[in-house]
Amino acid sequence: IKMSLVTTAVLGVLMFVFAPQITSFFNKDPNVMYYGALCIRVITPFYIIQCFNQNWASALRGVGDSMAPMLILIGCYVVLRQAYLYFFTNFVLNEPLVVVLGYPIGWTVATILLGIMYFRKDFAAAFAQSTHK
Repeated sequence: IKMSLVTTAVLGVLMFVFAPQITSFFNKDPNVMYYGALCIRVITPFYIIQCFNQNWASALRGVGDSMAPMLILIGCYVVLRQAYLYFFTNFVLNEPLVVVLGYPIGWTVATILLGIMYFRKDFAAAFAQSTHK
């Protein structure tokens, strides 16, 4: 996890600082660049969360528990995010920032659920069981 945290932090700082320039690779329109930079700057700090959930999901898959992490990630990255987007953009506020927040919300919920699963897992028993098959 340390290596992913350091890499993500370094790249995240670069993305945060150079958000307008990154956005300008795709479109030079000032409004697009403004909203693109805003999206990058809102999402980037939450990339740290991804370090945990991806490492925890991989560790769980590594000891043979692949179904639960898959369901958690699909549930949070797709189902929860789509439900959030539908509800908030139709009934609360249809603004770019609201849409962008769907990503870190899904990542955060997935991290919480995977963290609970990871810290409750008996890895010694799971590893022993997976090597005796």
